[in-house]
Amino acid sequence: MLSLANFTSLLTLAIDRIPEIHSISGSSLAGNTFLTSLEISPCPNIILIPSELGSLTALKSLTIRWCEELMSLPQSLQNPNALESLEISECYSMTSLPDNGLQGLSSLRPLSIENCNSLTSVSSSLEHLTSLEHLTIMCCPSLGSLSHTVFVP
Repeated sequence: MLSLANFTSLLTLAIDRIPEIHSISGSSLAGNTFLTSLEISPCPNIILIPSELGSLTALKSLTIRWCEELMSLPQSLQNPNALESLEISECYSMTSLPDNGLQGLSSLRPLSIENCNSLTSVSSSLEHLTSLEHLTIMCCPSLGSLSHTVFVP
């Protein structure tokens, strides 16, 4: 398990090409109140992103790529109101986004979900993303449909 407890002044964190990592310590993330950018890529065996992700109140950009075993994002994802950019790609085991996990992301402008082969649903909470300027959902073959409310202004 990766612990970041002693790096409380971090602004940017890239967890890159660590196939041995299975999870990130939630308690170490919680102390990083200045973190504005988090990128996890490629960590093919990571199965858990902790709920403490929601305590990162300064987080503006979250990128999760090539985390092939990751099945879901934490429900607490809606808490970082500062989040402006979210990219999820090549997370082949991810089946759904958090139920109401996106509706609190009122500052989110681009949202990109790509190549998530097992994704079966995209929450209707997308309609609450009032600042959303760019939405990309592509190459998600298991996605049955999008709620019609996603496209109604």
